[in-house]
Amino acid sequence: MSSTGSPPGAEEEFEPYVRRKRAEGGSRKKMQGLNEQEQNMLRNSINSRERRRMHELNDEFESLRECLPYPNEANSRRMSKANTLLLASNWIKHLSNANHKLQMELNAANAKIEMLKTQYQKSEKPTQKCSKCKQNVCFSVDCITSS
Repeated sequence: MSSTGSPPGAEEEFEPYVRRKRAEGGSRKKMQGLNEQEQNMLRNSINSRERRRMHELNDEFESLRECLPYPNEANSRRMSKANTLLLASNWIKHLSNANHKLQMELNAANAKIEMLKTQYQKSEKPTQKCSKCKQNVCFSVDCITSS
């Protein structure tokens, strides 16, 4: 654990804008060992990989924007990445609160159903059979319908 109480390496995950320190010229030495054409190929490869990564990230942000309650009309401006994340975070909190509220209402309704069931079961009284019915010789309407 570091002095802030977080595990080592956690600072890198929570502070994406802080750049890592460069190694002692390791990549510079690699570039110096290449001729100009190889350096350009390496640079183009790195740029292409970064461009592809950014396109994928932008596609994911666009997918996230489609899920949010925000007007997607042709004349409205597209939200920035920061606004998209902020709205998504607030929307998730709102849905979580609504879900919690509905869960509480459902639990209350289930408790009320159980209470009504027990009250109904207590109110049902077993019918008393007459002495003739106990001997199977009674043909009273009350005895016939209750059995």
